[in-house]
Amino acid sequence: MKTLFNTAISVVVLLLVVSNAIAQQSSITRTPATDHLSKRLASLGLRPEMAFIRAHTGMAHPAAPTQAAANKVYSFATVDFPGAAMTIAAATNGKTDVGIFNFDPSSGTSPDQSFTHSANKYNIYVVPGAAETALLGINSLGVTMGTYFDSSNVDHGFIDNAGTITTVDVPGSTSTYALGINDNSDVVGIYFDALGQHGFAEVGGIFTTIDYPGATQTYAEAINASGHVAGTWTDNSSTHGFVWSNGVFTNLDFPGSLGTDVRGINNSGKIVGVYFDATSVHGFLYQSNFATIDVAGAKFTIPEDIDAKGKITGYYIDALDEDHGFVGR
Repeated sequence: MKTLFNTAISVVVLLLVVSNAIAQQSSITRTPATDHLSKRLASLGLRPEMAFIRAHTGMAHPAAPTQAAANKVYSFATVDFPGAAMTIAAATNGKTDVGIFNFDPSSGTSPDQSFTHSANKYNIYVVPGAAETALLGINSLGVTMGTYFDSSNVDHGFIDNAGTITTVDVPGSTSTYALGINDNSDVVGIYFDALGQHGFAEVGGIFTTIDYPGATQTYAEAINASGHVAGTWTDNSSTHGFVWSNGVFTNLDFPGSLGTDVRGINNSGKIVGVYFDATSVHGFLYQSNFATIDVAGAKFTIPEDIDAKGKITGYYIDALDEDHGFVGR
């Protein structure tokens, strides 16, 4: 049975692009474990696959950025679901953290599950009747959102407002993945139709397709209260960030990097994401200027979201190749 972590058609296309880029730089042996990691993260939009493969094939620890950037100092708190070997903290509103965990992700049989974390208590979250649930976002009002697939293996976005579930399906799509939410409960994500993959925003019940001009794929990852959408687009060689506002795109690339992946935007316009250089992957914060965010000692660091007060959620991979969620300020 398929899972939310290996269903997106885009994963296959992007992995091929990245594999070719890697082959030009070094000789790397792909393993089932690295394929599993890339696929389960990729279909949720967690996609700097070159860095994932490098980090999981014995390459060097993080190197300095290829172009100087200030480092943002954060105080990190680990968010690990008890007993899990993988935890991804996808978002927080300052009171409740939400995300994904897996007890044994390398087994291929252990299911990915979703959680909420509040007042030092972890709870498993499931959309009623869903075959699998990925809880990916929460706004300041406590409204959560994410993606699930049903008993017929059809993928849907959803919004959960105090226990009332509303399905988010782009009209005419074959599958819809909701990836981000703002304080107005507007949602962004990706969908698939007969023409391929597209980004989208649902604002006030109206769906708008977001396709970066000339991109092979567009991922709408986050939206703030002003309706500014942040995300990632791909070409035939790399990934790039963008901000979309009133139909106008602004490209965003970390200076000197080999690829940039934008993950979140808050109401102040602060943006978080990842970039990768020749040896590793790093988190970043952007507001007029870039600042690097790295968890000390981690193989790589992936910020996933930033809330209204500047609190960042995400995950990092340690020396044992285990994934840990984090919240930092």
